[in-house]
Amino acid sequence: MELIALDGFFVHFVAPAANTTYTTFLAAQQHLFSRGSVHIQSSDPTVYPIIDPKYYSVPFDVAVATAGTAYMRKIAATPQYKTILGTEVVPGAGTDLTTYTTSTGFTTEYHPVGTASMLPRNQGGVVDPTLKIYGTTNVRVVDASIIPLHISAHLQATVYGIAEKAADIILAAA
Repeated sequence: MELIALDGFFVHFVAPAANTTYTTFLAAQQHLFSRGSVHIQSSDPTVYPIIDPKYYSVPFDVAVATAGTAYMRKIAATPQYKTILGTEVVPGAGTDLTTYTTSTGFTTEYHPVGTASMLPRNQGGVVDPTLKIYGTTNVRVVDASIIPLHISAHLQATVYGIAEKAADIILAAA
């Protein structure tokens, strides 16, 4: 769980009131157990794939997200913050956090991984240890989609590492 405090209004489904200052507290889940899918639906590359993230299809994810949001409420209620913060705007005091978390209040950190996992093919893998797509001879995947499970961090540095390793693999095979 990443606990984030932002100077500003960070809610994607409600517009902030004009001429008002905001602080946003949010709890961002790092390790979801829910697993979705991405499938091509056409050989035409301009046709978007079918994406079903299946957010909150595992009850434990709901429990963790709800607990994270509840914990951020506790932080906002501490003496250090209570004196400088105003009224809770979203979701609003007294709102059921489970309902809020799994419907209106859900957002993502936009860090998808694992859509082309580097795993053995019989375990659902898409690429081998040389980053080649199974069943091809010269098509490799070099991005966050090869990471089979989420990491407890933002992805940028890890993707740089994947790219560096891919360069070594490709040069060694040349």
